[in-house]
Amino acid sequence: MALKGKHMDLGVTERRVRAYVPSFANHGANHGANHGAKEEKRSVLVMFDGQNAFGDEGSYAGGWHADAAVERIAHSRAPVIVAIDHAGHDRIAELGAPSARADAFVDFVVDRVLPAAHARLSLGYGPGAHFACGSSMGGLFALYIHFKRPDVFGGAIAMSPSLWFHQRGVVEFVAHEPNPYRSRVYLDAGAREGRGRLAPLVASVVDSLRARGWSESSGDLRAIARIDPRGTHDEKSWARRLPKALRFLFGP
Repeated sequence: MALKGKHMDLGVTERRVRAYVPSFANHGANHGANHGAKEEKRSVLVMFDGQNAFGDEGSYAGGWHADAAVERIAHSRAPVIVAIDHAGHDRIAELGAPSARADAFVDFVVDRVLPAAHARLSLGYGPGAHFACGSSMGGLFALYIHFKRPDVFGGAIAMSPSLWFHQRGVVEFVAHEPNPYRSRVYLDAGAREGRGRLAPLVASVVDSLRARGWSESSGDLRAIARIDPRGTHDEKSWARRLPKALRFLFGP
């Protein structure tokens, strides 16, 4: 698929942070471009493990091609993608919520990355415009940052999230947090991941949210669990599942 959107570096000195602006939103990619034109405010999807967000080059095991996936969404709903590279050897410590290190990364995303994105791009504000996405440990963190800062992030895509980490610490954290005003939560797993133990855990998290008022297809609180019968714990599976996850998060 030939992409006509725009990739850019957001200039966050502490970490490589890249953005992809869909082709139909390029008119709002620079605030100074058309002073007389009304710029459309876009939602933003913040993706973790940003090395894997786009193409295969530079990725450890292939890219998610999120830039291609977002071009397939209805123009009025497609978000800008903001991809944050992981911390290398410190990746697990940084994404391993709940922890003080993970909380520091939450602050970095909210206080450094989002302001840099808003300074360069025409983005909406508040939980109706900010969403998080990741896989494995990145999926764990995406779920955490949504419930840690529901005033900022209105939803999360958590693919094959490492819910077992810290003795299911994020599962307990989510269970004890109050319901956000707005929430769309997409979780998935391959049926055989973790010797078949991850899929039931993913489903149980969504079941607990449903018991608290989330539904699958209506209202301000929505959650869904998708179990992929042929999914494995790798970028190929996550790239294949990403378009459906995007449609759930950014659909009507």
